[in-house]
Amino acid sequence: MSDAELAKIDLNLLVPLQALLAERSVSRAAELVGVTQPAMSNTLKRLRRVLRDELLIRRRGEYTLTPRAIALLDPLDRALALLNKEVVWPEPFDPSTAEREFTVVATNAAAAVVLPPLIAKLAVTSPGVRIRNIGLDSSVDDTLRDSEVDVALVPDGVLTSHPRERLFEEQWTLIVARDHPATRGGVSLTDLGSGAFAVFDALGQRAPGELALSAVTGGHRIAVRTDDFLLLPLLVAESQLMAVIQEPIARRFEALGMIRIVDSPVPLPTLRIDLVWPSGSHSDQGRVWLRRQFINVADQLLRIVP
Repeated sequence: MSDAELAKIDLNLLVPLQALLAERSVSRAAELVGVTQPAMSNTLKRLRRVLRDELLIRRRGEYTLTPRAIALLDPLDRALALLNKEVVWPEPFDPSTAEREFTVVATNAAAAVVLPPLIAKLAVTSPGVRIRNIGLDSSVDDTLRDSEVDVALVPDGVLTSHPRERLFEEQWTLIVARDHPATRGGVSLTDLGSGAFAVFDALGQRAPGELALSAVTGGHRIAVRTDDFLLLPLLVAESQLMAVIQEPIARRFEALGMIRIVDSPVPLPTLRIDLVWPSGSHSDQGRVWLRRQFINVADQLLRIVP
């Protein structure tokens, strides 16, 4: 149904429709809504015309629901509950006392950059707030159709019809093991061409930073493929392999003494991460607050506004 067609329907009919389906009685529905029985009878006639279904059928002195009416019960209850919660009476949100779990969709690499400092901050300011992180295993639009998903962190090249804002930018970085010969004197194009790589590969999609190197070398040798960015530094640390990962993650593993960041002989591209949220969620004060927390944390860490 288009917006124009929806505009022709009197949405005031939804509340009495819910009462009629729940009570299965014109008189009880009228009492529940606060109108007269004749007025509710007229409303039932209008609903039958609009929905092209009898909705309630009298049998043996009582009403029973038609199959269409039964199918309307759950979606009607959900729609009116959502309308009441987010439009009519939005719940106030106090982060210092709130007990609420937010669901964040992100790749493990994006989550590894932002979630640790965010959770550390919330532990002090909002101890009752919990974060649930799940991976992005389908399109962003399909993911955000799930009403339980509050925000998603996605690369800027990922298309979506939902609102988005640039969260941060990060550089791709070349890494090797601490004792790799390349740590003495840097990495040359010859080293790239003759060396072996551990690469990110998710259903044929490889990291732009690593592809930039491959384009220059004409295709370097790949020893390991994985769809987990966080596994790459672990593979590199125990071998003579090279890999390309995001700089914030590389810095953390380098601080642990596991790998070494080395200068690339060719420029590596920038990865931009956007914060995406469900359309129509602006009235949810908790979701608005959560988005602000992500932006504040990114500002403090590594956000670069274009």
